[in-house]
Amino acid sequence: MDTGTDTFPAATTTEAPAAPDAATGAADAVSDTATAPETAAAPDTAVEVAPAPRATTVGALTVEPAGAGRLEGTRNPMRALRLPEDGDPAPHLGRMAALSAWAAAVALLGMVVAARTFIAVMFGPGPDWLVPTVISIGIGGTVCAGLAFATVHHKWLPWELLGLASLLLGVNLILVITQL
Repeated sequence: MDTGTDTFPAATTTEAPAAPDAATGAADAVSDTATAPETAAAPDTAVEVAPAPRATTVGALTVEPAGAGRLEGTRNPMRALRLPEDGDPAPHLGRMAALSAWAAAVALLGMVVAARTFIAVMFGPGPDWLVPTVISIGIGGTVCAGLAFATVHHKWLPWELLGLASLLLGVNLILVITQL
């Protein structure tokens, strides 16, 4: 009998392979270049190697933590498209009111386009390309309006996204007026 809950294998942690011993001269492609200057300066002293990060295994999938060196200097462009977290300050009420008012105006005008498109589908769809085009552009505008609220902590990005949603709505409105 299915209880409606999924069970997943427990996450296990495995040790990464041990780093090569500097005294024996065992070569590792990654650590050889990193320890070469230190071993050349003092060949009789041992070099301490930081413990390797631990890999986590979930089922058959091994997830390795990203190294600090790999993350330096790189920016994740998707970081802007995130929901606010616990540590983020609350947005100003005026900003939220303005975003909400603009989004409501876009949504109401979008409903006019949607109603006219629905009537066209029921009684005479017009050109074959029109309905899929209007729906696709409408989905793009809806996504932009939703992302404006997900990026509310950024200075200009929510306004740019609502502007793009308004532009897409304008294109949809022109298509519906001229083609139906």
